[in-house]
Amino acid sequence: MITRVVSRRIPRAGNPAICAALLLVLVAAILLAAGCASKTPSLAPSVVQEPFPTEGPAPYVLQVGDLIGIRFWDNPELDEEMSIRPDGMISMPFIDEVQAADRTPSELDAELTRLYQQELARPTITVIVRDAVGQQIFVGGEVEEQGLYDFRGRLSVFQAIQMAGDLLPSAYRAEVLVIRTRPDGTRIARTVDLNPVLSGANPDTDLMLQAWDVVFVPRKKIITFDLWVTQYITPIYKLLPIRVVGTVELFGTDPIF
Repeated sequence: MITRVVSRRIPRAGNPAICAALLLVLVAAILLAAGCASKTPSLAPSVVQEPFPTEGPAPYVLQVGDLIGIRFWDNPELDEEMSIRPDGMISMPFIDEVQAADRTPSELDAELTRLYQQELARPTITVIVRDAVGQQIFVGGEVEEQGLYDFRGRLSVFQAIQMAGDLLPSAYRAEVLVIRTRPDGTRIARTVDLNPVLSGANPDTDLMLQAWDVVFVPRKKIITFDLWVTQYITPIYKLLPIRVVGTVELFGTDPIF
């Protein structure tokens, strides 16, 4: 913690009551900033944390727009390559339409094998994901641009925040919340401290995300004293009919994050 002398101009109005009220507000603001600066700033939602599964990412679930290849090892003339339609269906020879979206490739493989058993002697089918376009994450909180973001391949928490335009000055980096949905629909959450990543001290602590993860960056409880004054005290100056007549020295603390 660094403490420094902060010089502020104290205005005075022609109305003594207004002047006294303004001085009282300024003194209360300084005491509040000094008292709260010693506390750990955290507005991360209260969650029951548990380690994310370590067995690897969940099986990929096919989405509308994914490009898939379907291979028949003993009947190559039936091979197909297609995009999943907006209604989630694909069209196949002999068996007509099949639901593809919201299934894993292995589940679609099993369904096609079952259906083709009525048409082929021993169907051997493989479903290949050529281009997965359905992977998204949500980034919200104290970032430049909140919203849904598409991604391909591997993506970390830090990379996701960069996609959202980087952190705001008010962001609390030590408790970035990540919420993940399990295959059974339940949700688990944990917090990630981005400070070792941003400083370069331990970049390996950056968590790798999965499709449909939610990244939420909470707000600091106390920002710097100067920013606090800019946000809450300066507007008072503009509203009151006052004029500057001098300066005084006020002692406050500026938390350096």
